[in-house]
Amino acid sequence: MTTLPREIEPILHEAEVADFVEEIKSLLQDPRFAFREGLSCAEQTRASYERLALVHERLPIRCKDVLEDPRRLFALHEWVGTVDGTLMTLLAIHYSLSLGSILQHGRDRDDLDDYVKELEEMSTIGVFLATEQGFGNNVGRLETTAVHDPERREFVIHTPGPRARKFMPNTGLRGVPKLAIVMARLRVADEDHGVFPFIVRIRDARGELCPGVQVQPLGDKPVYSLDNAITWFDQVRVPERNWLHGASSRLDEQGRFESSEPSRNRRFMDAMDRVQLSRIALCGSIVSVLRAAVFIATRYSHARKTFAVGRPEAAIIEYRNHQRDLFGSLATAYALTVGTRYMQRSYMSIDDESRGAVSQILAILKAVSTYAAQDELFRCRERVGAVGLFDENRIPVYLNQAQGLITAEGDNHLILMKAAREMLSGVGYEMPELPSELDPEAASLVDAEYTIALFRIRERKLCLEVRESMEKAFAAGREPFAVWNDHVNAALRLARARGERVLIEQFHGAVERIEEPETRAAVERLRALHALQLLARDTGWFLAEGLVSTTHAKTIELEIDELCRLILPDAEALVDAFGISNDWLRAPIAEEDYVAAYERRGRCESNG
Repeated sequence: MTTLPREIEPILHEAEVADFVEEIKSLLQDPRFAFREGLSCAEQTRASYERLALVHERLPIRCKDVLEDPRRLFALHEWVGTVDGTLMTLLAIHYSLSLGSILQHGRDRDDLDDYVKELEEMSTIGVFLATEQGFGNNVGRLETTAVHDPERREFVIHTPGPRARKFMPNTGLRGVPKLAIVMARLRVADEDHGVFPFIVRIRDARGELCPGVQVQPLGDKPVYSLDNAITWFDQVRVPERNWLHGASSRLDEQGRFESSEPSRNRRFMDAMDRVQLSRIALCGSIVSVLRAAVFIATRYSHARKTFAVGRPEAAIIEYRNHQRDLFGSLATAYALTVGTRYMQRSYMSIDDESRGAVSQILAILKAVSTYAAQDELFRCRERVGAVGLFDENRIPVYLNQAQGLITAEGDNHLILMKAAREMLSGVGYEMPELPSELDPEAASLVDAEYTIALFRIRERKLCLEVRESMEKAFAAGREPFAVWNDHVNAALRLARARGERVLIEQFHGAVERIEEPETRAAVERLRALHALQLLARDTGWFLAEGLVSTTHAKTIELEIDELCRLILPDAEALVDAFGISNDWLRAPIAEEDYVAAYERRGRCESNG
C-alpha cells in the first residue's frame, strides 16, 4: 500500500518541524554516532559529550526554541534518543532545565544575558540540582540553603548535612565547564521563604571544580553513561542576581523579601515548572525508541525463517503468536505517539487558568506511556530471540533507557499518586460523562464508541468508589495517613485508568482525521488492537461490572488474533510510516539480509 506512510504522516509527525527532522536524520548518519563496542563508562560519557557539541554545531537550539516554540527541541530528543540515550538526557538537562529555567524565571532580565549566552553557545554545559539524598522526590522539603548576606549583596549556598547533598546531577566529568541551577531554601533575615532556583557555577572554564563545590562521583549505570555524582556546597557565595525569583518575588531596597504570591508551595511549584517541558521531551524520547524497536523487530521478523508445518520454512512474522506480540507493540507505539503529540500540544497551549489541570494529565501520561513502552520493549526483545540480547541491535539498550525514564522527572508511582489525590479532591479534574445507554449484548468489541464508553465508565466507577471509601474512613475518625495508605493502590489504578482512557480517545480522534478509506481502515485495526489489549488485561473487572458480555469474555482473544491476521498485509507499510532508517540505527538484524550484515562486520578469529 504505497500511499500508506504519506496518509498516516500527519497523525504521527509534526509538519512544522519536518525539515528540521530531516536535518537530524542526516546528522545521525555521521560515523561519530555509530554504535561503539567495548567502551568503558568514562569513554562512553566522553563520547556523548562530544556528540552534544556536534549536535550544537550542526543543529543549534536557540532561546526562542526553548521558551516560545519547543517543537524543534521535542523533535531533537525523539530522534537523538534512538542512537544515544545519554546524549538525549544531556540535551534535556541543558536546554529544558538549565537554560529554560533562566529564560523562564529570569524573563526580561538583561543582567542574566551573559549566563544565557554561554549556555546558548554551549561554551558551558547546564546542569540541574534539585533532588537531595535524604528526600528523593520530596523536593519541597530539601535542606540546601541560600542565605542572604545584605552587606555583601550575595547569597551563601550551603549544604548543612549529608542528607542535603544533591543526588545524582551530571557534575562528575573533569574538563567540562558546568553551570548549575540549584534548588535551595531561601533565608532572608533568618526567615525561611521556601525553595527557589539559584545559578551556581560548578566547574570553571577549564572544567575544574569551583571553590566550595564538592563532588563525589557515582558508579556506572547500564546504558546511561552519564557523569553522575553526589554534589554539595560549603559556603559558596553567588551574587544577588543569581537568584531566579520569577515575577512574583523580589528583595526591596532594604534587602527585605517581598512576594505577590503568599503561598510558599505555589512559589515552589512555579520554580519547578521547567520539569514539565523536560518530562514531555523525555516521554517523546521513550516513545521514539519504542518505534525504533518495532522497526527493528519487524524487519528481522520478515527476514528470519523458521520451521513450518507442511512447508520447508516460514518467516516468523507469519506465526499468529509472533504477530500478537509484535503487532501489539506496533499498535501501542501508534497510541503512544498520538498521546505524545497530545501532550506537546497541551503544553504549548497552557495558560495560568489551565496550568494545574494540564500539568496533572501530563504527569499521568508520562507514567502511563513509559510503563507501556517498557512492557512493549520487553516483548520486542523476546520476539527477536537471542540476537535481541546484543547491544548493537539496540533493543536491550532501549530497555535500560525505559528503566531510567520511569524514574526521571518524577518517579512514576509518586507522580501518579499526586495526580490521583488531586483527582479525588476534584482539583483540575472532572469525571468523564457516562454514555446514555450501553448494551453489551449488542455491542462489538472492535467498535470504537463502545470501547471508549467502557474505559470512561471504568474511570468514573473507580473514582467514585475510592472517594466513597475514603469519606467513610475519615468519618470514622481514622488518621489521614492511614486512610491514604489503605487507598493508595486503588488511587494508582484510578490515575492509570485515566491515562489509558485519554490515549484511547486520542487514538480514535487521530483515526477519524485520516481521509483516505484504505489507510483509515489499516490504522483503525491498530486502534482496535490497542484497545482490546487493555480490555483483555482487565476483562474480569469489566465482566463483573456487567459492562461486557460472557460472549465477549470468551471471544476477546479470538478477536485479537483476527485483527493480527488483518494487520499482517499492511504491517511493513505501517512501520515505514515511522520514518525510521537503518542508515543511522545501524542494527545488524534490521538489514534486509541480516546474515550478510553480520558477515560484513569482518571480525573473525581463525587458525588458518
